[in-house]
Amino acid sequence: MLTLWLAPARAEAEMEHDAGLWILGNLHGELTPQWSLNLEVDVRSFDTFSQTSELIIQPGVFFNINEHWTWTLQYVYDARPPTNNEHRILTDGAYHTHIKDFVFGTRLRFTVRFIDNVGTVLRLRHRIDMLWSIADTRAYLVASNELLFNLNDQGAGPPVGFEEDRLFAGIGYHFGAHLRAEMGYMWRPARRRDLPTLSSHIIAVNFFFTTAPRKELRPTPRDTVIRGR
Repeated sequence: MLTLWLAPARAEAEMEHDAGLWILGNLHGELTPQWSLNLEVDVRSFDTFSQTSELIIQPGVFFNINEHWTWTLQYVYDARPPTNNEHRILTDGAYHTHIKDFVFGTRLRFTVRFIDNVGTVLRLRHRIDMLWSIADTRAYLVASNELLFNLNDQGAGPPVGFEEDRLFAGIGYHFGAHLRAEMGYMWRPARRRDLPTLSSHIIAVNFFFTTAPRKELRPTPRDTVIRGR
């Protein structure tokens, strides 16, 4: 009896490790000072970089409520061959501010996930972003952490409750008034149904292009809203 009781605890303690590469491209176009359009394409490779596991296409509309608050509405197509593809509708509420060279943002995202052969899953995500300018250069440091929770259980697919954490640290650089890039390391522990937790060690590379030129080649509070993923 004691062996049977301890078995689930040992299974939870097990963890598999993997390495991956995530490459993201983001295009942001301002329509007015308040309204803008956003398009994000994200290619993700796992299995120690050996295969492309996901292609994510994410168009959306952004509304700047005021200097510190932004609302978004976005659609996501997530292709995951050979497993279940996913369509998502999501909405964000994001707060962003700065103190001198330090930029801070926090985002709460609600997502409705339509997963092939699984059903509809509701998910809640919370992320914190921090960016620091490096002296009087075009470079900056960036760090973020995001927690993802599923709110219901379909009996298959993603588990209910905590699903994953995404902890990222890296460096960014402004190449000009329209283009900036970030590169860093992400640690991503993810719970899986009936499988050990997957601990992914990811190299993340992000490119951001804006149609409106930046006044200064330094991070701004609204950069935290369009950081992607």
